[in-house]
This record gives sequence, C-alpha cells and structure tokens, in this order.
Amino acid sequence: CAPAGSVEASYLHVLSGVSVRFARVLDHLAEAEVWPAVFHCAAGKDRTGVLAMLILGALGVREEYIVADYALTAGGMERMRDWSRRDAPELYERLANLPSVFTAAVPEAILAVMGVINERHGSIRCLLYTSDAADERSSVDLGGRRIIKKKTQGRI
Repeated sequence: CAPAGSVEASYLHVLSGVSVRFARVLDHLAEAEVWPAVFHCAAGKDRTGVLAMLILGALGVREEYIVADYALTAGGMERMRDWSRRDAPELYERLANLPSVFTAAVPEAILAVMGVINERHGSIRCLLYTSDAADERSSVDLGGRRIIKKKTQGRI
C-alpha cells in the first residue's frame, strides 16, 4: 500500500472517502443528454485527476495513456503557481510551504494508485462497478461502451 502522507495515499483516501460521489458523477456522465461535458478545477491534479483516471479507466483507456493524461496536469500546476504569485500571494505562500510532491503532477503517483486498484479489484472498471458506490442499475453506457455492473461488497 502507499506510504502514509504520500500523494498516492491521499488519492486512495479521496477514493475511499468520496467513492459515492465519484459514482454519481460517472452515472451522470453516462446520460447522453449531459454531453458534451467538462469538469475542472484550478489545476486538475487531485480530485479532478482521480476523476479523470476513473472516467478513462471506465472507458477502457490503456494505463499508459491515463498516466500521460495525468502528466499534462504539470502545466496546469505551473499556471496556477504563476497566477497565485501574481494575484493571490497568500495562496502562493501556502503552496510554497507544501512539500513539492504535493504541488507537482508526478505520473508515478497516479500509476501507483492504479496499481493498488488493480491489485485489490482487478481494474478500474471492476472497482467502479463492484464497489459499495455502484448503484442498482445493471449496466451503464459510457461513450458507446456498455459496462456491466455487479452489486457486491467492495473497498477501495
């Protein structure tokens, strides 16, 4: 498992703490009338990065592409630091005092999280559709890909 205090551990905590919310977002995105859809935050690294991992994993995107997508967040983090330096010095100060691993988009972090998910559940798709967060529907159609769900007890 991920070392306590690491980015990986915080992502696994986010997944376990709000898995029902992530499942609701995925259920919402499965409704064609909400397309196109955009989700974002200041940098897109943490909860947004985890959500992107879940969406891409649910769609069957290969892990190396999920990691590459997460790595693109580095540019967002840099833009956020530049903005905060210029327009929000208090935020910039807080960011400057954090360990650099928490303000960088380290691809190994999301890869490690996927490794834990794969070890415990087999895949992101299995995590999403066999966890307590899964609803009672038997399947979801994301972008033309039907995903079959089983209702079982699970954990992140």
